[in-house]
Amino acid sequence: MNIRSTPKLLAALLIAGLAPACDGNDEPASDVTPDTSAPDTTPDGTPDTSPDTTPPPDIVVTAGTVKAAQVEATAVTCNPQGFVDVNPAAALNDVVVTTPKFDASPDEDGTIDGYYVADQDGGAYSGILLRVPAANRPAADLVPGDVIDVTGQLKEVFCWTQIEVATITVKTQVAAPTPLVVPTPGDIANEAYESMLVRVNDVTIAKASAAGGWKFTPGDVEIGFAFPGFIGLTEGSVYDITGVVRLHFNKYQLVPRGPSDVVLKSVTTSGIADIQGSAISLACPNPDQMFVNGPSGIQLTGVVLVGNHFITSTLDGYVVSDGSQNPFSAVLVNISNSPKTNFQVGDEVRITGDHQEFFCNTQIRATAMEKTGGPAATPAPVTLAKDASAEDLEKHEGMLVEMADVACSTYNADKRQVDTDAAVGIDFGIVGPDAFAEGAAIVGKTITARGIVRFSRGNYRISPRAADDLIPNP
Repeated sequence: MNIRSTPKLLAALLIAGLAPACDGNDEPASDVTPDTSAPDTTPDGTPDTSPDTTPPPDIVVTAGTVKAAQVEATAVTCNPQGFVDVNPAAALNDVVVTTPKFDASPDEDGTIDGYYVADQDGGAYSGILLRVPAANRPAADLVPGDVIDVTGQLKEVFCWTQIEVATITVKTQVAAPTPLVVPTPGDIANEAYESMLVRVNDVTIAKASAAGGWKFTPGDVEIGFAFPGFIGLTEGSVYDITGVVRLHFNKYQLVPRGPSDVVLKSVTTSGIADIQGSAISLACPNPDQMFVNGPSGIQLTGVVLVGNHFITSTLDGYVVSDGSQNPFSAVLVNISNSPKTNFQVGDEVRITGDHQEFFCNTQIRATAMEKTGGPAATPAPVTLAKDASAEDLEKHEGMLVEMADVACSTYNADKRQVDTDAAVGIDFGIVGPDAFAEGAAIVGKTITARGIVRFSRGNYRISPRAADDLIPNP
């Protein structure tokens, strides 16, 4: 907190009457309205170290509350370039955890855990950051809704109020807090919301920030990233965004806790065949180009054909079919692996995300995926000739197919596939190369190859779902 106070002001805060509590769904009540008449940051975003000309709002200062800790921090002059110790023996009682754990160590080496907590009655100035050294971690990671007592060192770190934790006592569990809805999105760049869980509605991703992230309008506020997990944002799209407010390099940011905190509002319903059969999917003008972006904000439904499998260190994959086995009827879906998803084959799902061509392989980069029903029957493979044309293979990209009498020659390390005498290679993008010792199990054999059609490294291939998808000829 970087609001400034005089002894007279601090005394006024300490004797302030009780303010009505905020239930977490509304603006703070009238006598806890954020002080916006004297900004706590200068126009260039750096903290304003001059005293406020208007007192901050009256807030509850019951001992052991976050509000009391935030008021206590107003008695010091913060240092925008360093640390200021406020109270070596601070204590919080019955505060509720609002975020999952994240890495709060300066060099991201995992030595300090971070959590945000809040007073259960909500309201302005009710949030604060906890930094928990490894030696003081609780027995199990905290989760949103945990009610805890905390002791530790209250500090101003680059004008951001936080507690370096000595002890944590987990007392009970309540419903995870709901975010406070801020009607005017730009207002979150304010001391009253520092470290609080808030939501802004109907904001538009406008442009990249100087730090390489994104800003939203109205308000021109940055989106920050501290929690693990991919969050897809598309310039020009409209979102509801939940997150905690942090002071980062002297600017306020809204930091979503994960993909579910980012809800795309401008959604277009589409069929899988509309994506796979679109001009951008069929054209593939440059197979060496990593990303070609199609429409964003697509919502589609289907049945899980292939369950969770590795894509990258941060992304998992699914193959989803419309169940018809008509041309263009299945597609690869990528989704963040934090939190981990575990949809099963046969689950009926609804997916929201963006269409991307990844080196000409069609995919949906999902921002949300939810189960809507099932189990549903999954389709049998479509039979393709071993000399199928590129046009025919493109029609079946993402689909389950079967191809007989495929002679496997050598493992091609450059292309990460087993070369064959057919129109396709055999790759291990779904099961991983270790499952077949990089193809050694089928080299020199003639097989019936069953699996998902993919395009990678300049050619089509079949990717088996498991070892029994590769059937040796008698």
